[in-house]
Amino acid sequence: MNQATVDGHNSDLSSTWFTIGWVTMLLLLAGAFGQAFWYGPKLPALVVSHFDLQGNANGAMPRNSFLITMVSTQLGIAAIFLLLSWLIKILPSSLINIPNRDYWLQGDKRARTILALRTMITWIGALSLLFLIAIFQLILIANLRQQPFNKLALPALLGIFLALIAYSLYWTYKRFGRLPEDLMTNANSPNNAKD
Repeated sequence: MNQATVDGHNSDLSSTWFTIGWVTMLLLLAGAFGQAFWYGPKLPALVVSHFDLQGNANGAMPRNSFLITMVSTQLGIAAIFLLLSWLIKILPSSLINIPNRDYWLQGDKRARTILALRTMITWIGALSLLFLIAIFQLILIANLRQQPFNKLALPALLGIFLALIAYSLYWTYKRFGRLPEDLMTNANSPNNAKD
């Protein structure tokens, strides 16, 4: 069996996806800063920053305060997920909640499992950052066009975001919910059955 493929999972592939996730997060951060620098000078002095359920403006703030809030929110979300991605490496196994934790976090499997979890956390962070960029883009468009907030776009974006989060939870269960076939076979063999 290839050393990179253990328990049916390719650690080289996980490492690649983890790296791509980090690069994606950094590119999205650059996009968030670009969004602020591109649209910032075009915004009115008082930026509508809050809308009611019908998409009508019901709250505003000075342009500079809005831009600082926008960038710091996006930077904060990215920092939280990147910190979580690093923190999971040093957490004790008892604080990591995955199916079959005792199996997946023991011995040489721990490093591969942590890499898979770090990859998932990084991609959820990138997805969260993309969601925020899209929401702020809708706010910017509403302000630049002097029109109500697109009330249909928010539920659509939220639905897509939540569906992708649900998929990541499904992936976690699928990845860690089953033990490798050889373990399952040994556990169910007549020699291991109790009388």
